Amino acid sequence: MPFALPRSTIIHAMMLASMAFTTVAAANSFDCANAATPTEKAICTDPYTLGLDSKLGQAWKTAKATVKDTVTLKADQREWIEHRDHCATDFHCLRHSYLTRIVALQHAGKPFNWKGTWRRIPDGRFDSAEWKISGRAPKFDFTVKAANKMGSGTLTDTFNLEGSQGIYRSEDCTLLMTPSTGLLYVIQVGECRGTDASFGGRYVASEQPLSMNYDLLSLGLVRTQEEDDAARQLLKDDYQTILDASDSFYYVDESAADNLGAQVAKIRVLGLPPPNAALLMRGRDAQLWVAVLVSDQKQNYRVRYYTNVQGWKGRLPGPIERWYAEQFDWRKAPLDYMP
Repeated sequence: MPFALPRSTIIHAMMLASMAFTTVAAANSFDCANAATPTEKAICTDPYTLGLDSKLGQAWKTAKATVKDTVTLKADQREWIEHRDHCATDFHCLRHSYLTRIVALQHAGKPFNWKGTWRRIPDGRFDSAEWKISGRAPKFDFTVKAANKMGSGTLTDTFNLEGSQGIYRSEDCTLLMTPSTGLLYVIQVGECRGTDASFGGRYVASEQPLSMNYDLLSLGLVRTQEEDDAARQLLKDDYQTILDASDSFYYVDESAADNLGAQVAKIRVLGLPPPNAALLMRGRDAQLWVAVLVSDQKQNYRVRYYTNVQGWKGRLPGPIERWYAEQFDWRKAPLDYMP
C-alpha cells in the first residue's frame, strides 16, 4: 500500500520543518497606523525592517496572483504571522525571518517539476543544501548535499513517487518530500548513514545559489544604514572578518558601562570556547567600539580594537577590556589600537 499521510498531517509537519530552519515572518505589509502587536510596533520604528516588510508585501501580492492553491498559501501566511510574533522586538530574528520569507514567496507559484536543482532556503549564513533530481516518474535518481559549520554530507540514491509525495527509505532514515505552492518541503526522520548532515527544510527550484545578501545590517548587529556605513568605513576588511565569524551572537546588558549607553553584542564562532570572535558596541549617533579576534596561518592570535569616537581611540571601554581579559586568560595575544 502506498505510504500516505492525511493532508492536515502533512501541512502540520511542513510547518514544523519550516520552524526548524527559520523563524517565520509576516507575509504582507501592514499599516503602521494600525500596528497592534509589540512586534508590529517595533517594525514600524525601524526603517530597515520596515523596508523588508514592503519588499515582502510585493512578493506576497505576486504570490497570491500566481499560486493556484491559495487556501494552503493563506494558511501558511497565518502560521508565519503567528511565529513572526515570537521574534518580539529581536531585530536579528525579524530581519532573518523577512529575508528567508521573501525568498520563499518569490519562488512560490512556479510550475512544479521534480527534475532539476532544488536549493534549501538557508537557516543562516553557513547553511546550504541542494537536491539534484533526474529520471522519470514514478522513480527518480537524486543526489542531495548539505553543509553547515557543524558538519556536511552527501546522499545518492533513488526515491519513488507515492501519490503526490516523494519517499526515500533506508534502514536508517526516511525522507518525505511534499510539493506545496511551488516549493518542496522535505522532512527527515532518523539520521542517514554515513552523514551527519540534515537534509530537511524548505527548498526552491533554482539552478543558481540563493543569494541572501547578508551583512551586519541584515543580521541585526547594527540597526541603521548609517551605522552600517560607519562600520564599513571604520573596519574596512575586518567588516568581512566579523561577518564571517557571526555564527551566533547575544546581547549583554552593559549600557551603564563608562556612561556610554551602548548596546553590547558578543559574537561567537561555534566550536571555540567563549567568549570569542568579536565584541561590538553601538552607541548614539552611529558611535562604534569594536574588538575583533584575528589570526594568521600559524594560528597566532591578536586583537584589533576600532572606534570612531575620538576620545576613545587609545583606550578600551569597560566591556571590551573585560572581554579581552576573559578571552585571553588562556592565551596571550597582542592588542592593536587601530587608527
